[in-house]
Amino acid sequence: MKFIISSLSLLRGLQSLSGVLSSSNQLEILNNFLFRVNDGNIQIIASDLETTMLINVRPDLIEGSGDVAIPARILLETLKTFPDIPITISIDTNTFAIELFGGEGRYKLVGYSGEEFPSVPIILDASEIEFEPDVLISAIEKTVFAAGNDPIRPIMSGVLCELSENYTTFVATDAHKLVRYRRFDVKSENQASFVLPKKPITQLKKYPWWRFNR
Repeated sequence: MKFIISSLSLLRGLQSLSGVLSSSNQLEILNNFLFRVNDGNIQIIASDLETTMLINVRPDLIEGSGDVAIPARILLETLKTFPDIPITISIDTNTFAIELFGGEGRYKLVGYSGEEFPSVPIILDASEIEFEPDVLISAIEKTVFAAGNDPIRPIMSGVLCELSENYTTFVATDAHKLVRYRRFDVKSENQASFVLPKKPITQLKKYPWWRFNR
């Protein structure tokens, strides 16, 4: 199995996921990015069990399909050594040995079976609401700074999102400061209230996913 992709495109995509990585993962496999290669598309997943983020990238060429876990930190540092050129990543599906090369650079990495990676959570009977990217990022920027960090009160370690027929409200507090941000241009037929955890929405604010999919 192998694929060819722009080194810069892949690096930017992985950087958008890297904030999910933790230095104290409960499972060793979570120190890896999971690559799911199939049907002309690559889905890349990072998780710390509490937060899971994924992106989809389209390489220039794909041969074969399968899942492989690639050491995250090593892969990020390796990609930084390349200029913006097409690189080839080749994976032995029996041993999960990985060879990465492009231009004058050639590297060998040790990968792992994708079966060891935890399954991505599936949400059943979920309600959906669509946000324009700029609207969501604006809401995050105006509220997340007020969210708390106290592990004893995890409900405050995020941004409350309240959906209604007339508007959508975002609220964050650490018990000392309180911020409310309301959008009248975002509405929902079904009322709902939930907390967006601080870690994943901070990543969305830092590395907006649409920059890598245009």
